[in-house]
Amino acid sequence: MVDSVTGPMELSKDANAKELLDWFSHNRTHHPVFWDEGRQAWQVFRYDDYLTVSNHPEFFSSDFTEVAPTPPELEMILGPGTIGALDPPAHGPMRKLVSQAFTPRRMAGQEQRIRVIAEELLDRVRGQKTIA
Repeated sequence: MVDSVTGPMELSKDANAKELLDWFSHNRTHHPVFWDEGRQAWQVFRYDDYLTVSNHPEFFSSDFTEVAPTPPELEMILGPGTIGALDPPAHGPMRKLVSQAFTPRRMAGQEQRIRVIAEELLDRVRGQKTIA
């Protein structure tokens, strides 16, 4: 079933985790594959559909830069694209390189530093009703 709609059940920018999970559940049930006019991209919500898309880069691309290019001022900060937007064969070597930095052993070695940074960030917002 394929829908061509602008946004079956819009997700508010202030959505909480439950609303997000409800949004995914609703779309998996009622709009498993649909054209998102706002993002100019297909949205795929079911696992089997995702596998079909992700295993056939000759038909489906993760590269969204043609339809939604990163503004130049933002690209200066973020760099050119993301690993998630790479298609094979470029995706594999990049994923392998990045995944080497996030092994359980390496993450365990960074645990104390991560905790210090997390505490510093939480201290900055402690007592605030909203976080901007």
